[in-house]
Amino acid sequence: KRLTPPSPSKPPSGEDNLFTFDVNPPPSPRPQASKKQKKKKSRKRKARDDVSTNSSQTSTSVGPSSSNVSFSTQQQKQPHPLAVSAYALDGSATSKLSSITSLTLGSWPSVSHSALRSLSLTLGPSLKHVSFRNCRELTNDMLEGFGCRLISLESLDLQGCRSIGDQGCRAFSDFCGLTLTSIDLSHCPLLSHDALGWISGCLGHNKPGCRNLRSIDVSDCTSINDSGLEYLGRGCRKLKYAAFRNDIRVTSKGLTKLAEGCRVLRVLNVENCNQVDNKGLIALGMNCKELLSLNFSRVSSITDHGIAGLSIGCPRLQALNIAGAKKISEAGLCALAQRCSNLATLNCGGCELVTRNGLLALIAGLSYVTEAKTFFGFIPVKNSTTVKLKAQQELIETDAATKIQNAWHNLIVRREAKKMVRFLKRDKAALVIQLSFQRYLKRKVHWLRRYHYHRNLASIELQRCLRGYWGRKKASVLKEWWADLKKNEHYAVILQAKARGHHVRIHDKLVAPALIVLHEEGEQA
Repeated sequence: KRLTPPSPSKPPSGEDNLFTFDVNPPPSPRPQASKKQKKKKSRKRKARDDVSTNSSQTSTSVGPSSSNVSFSTQQQKQPHPLAVSAYALDGSATSKLSSITSLTLGSWPSVSHSALRSLSLTLGPSLKHVSFRNCRELTNDMLEGFGCRLISLESLDLQGCRSIGDQGCRAFSDFCGLTLTSIDLSHCPLLSHDALGWISGCLGHNKPGCRNLRSIDVSDCTSINDSGLEYLGRGCRKLKYAAFRNDIRVTSKGLTKLAEGCRVLRVLNVENCNQVDNKGLIALGMNCKELLSLNFSRVSSITDHGIAGLSIGCPRLQALNIAGAKKISEAGLCALAQRCSNLATLNCGGCELVTRNGLLALIAGLSYVTEAKTFFGFIPVKNSTTVKLKAQQELIETDAATKIQNAWHNLIVRREAKKMVRFLKRDKAALVIQLSFQRYLKRKVHWLRRYHYHRNLASIELQRCLRGYWGRKKASVLKEWWADLKKNEHYAVILQAKARGHHVRIHDKLVAPALIVLHEEGEQA
């Protein structure tokens, strides 16, 4: 059963779209023809079959508010409506189609350069999504003439355009490389690695290339080799979705260069690239941490060692297709299940070393998966989304409760800290007051000591002054007295002599009788 490509915005899930790796956005739904647009005066013109618009996902008439137009063709009707585009896009139709953003020209059998040129001149500035799927007559010159005015192009689908080569890729990379985010080049056998060089901007002088490219599909382009993948890794570092299905020249060396440059890669398809081995898987595990879906089906050279290296570096892996890998055993799947807890889809059909009992044991160890019925592997359970939502809700509630508790604890801690800060501020203020008061007391004591010291000095000086005054006064009195004595010295001498004579006479009167008595007693003895 051929793997059909789904939308890249949603990861593959379920059995119907298992391991689908289309990297282009889904084409707009083809609206049905609107009969109201067919006017009586336009019957003479070569009517357009399916011209419609799609605004808000509903089919409406072509008008100023139109955002999507689809030109579907049937080979039974000739000529094609766009064969007379110079006449069809004239007058009021030009103003009505000026706001169209999506254009689908799938399987156009009579494509011409003049018609594409007219479409480019009329719709070019507003177009964002263009599809030329299975237009085998589309050539490089036509694509170059059509892309000269596509200044807002975001998505380009060239699947099955077998006449498109490297020159066409160089043309649209020059004209709309800055805005282009998605391109499908699958089933274009004329493309080589140089086409990826022009797209990435690695070839040519001062060429920006498609720096904002998010998705690319070059499946079934047998001339693509490792050089092309190296170009993508060097110039398209924002690449998220890549498909290299049936590109037999791609090896592990090119895959390693791609993984080292495109570290945000999420979806990768290397189905039937037999020259890729364990080194490519290990390189993906070391560099592409955001990888979600990987298709390695019909790659027989990978072993358990490569699966273990992939599981170590890609814990977010959700889907893996290793159908036809005969060297992978249950040990590799166990290592994958232990580290990739989000793994929901696995296709291991053709893995001869993996038994059903081992697969059931692996399913028992994983959550939200069940055994697949259409292939050998497992898929998500029917109510996996609801169960996961409930589990996530419980985790969110637990996390919220933990955060509330932590917030409350932090609030209490902050309150206690504020209290402590206020206490420390008050304590510091009190300490400052105490220190200030102590300094005041010290200054007061020092002032008192200086006061008493100066007062004592003043009293001593006063006493000295007083003693000097009284000494001088006493000396003056004594001096006067001494002067008087000097003046009356003669009289004093006379007076003294008389006083001494008087005292002697008195003394003689008292002593003489005593001496007589003593003399008499001595004689008697």
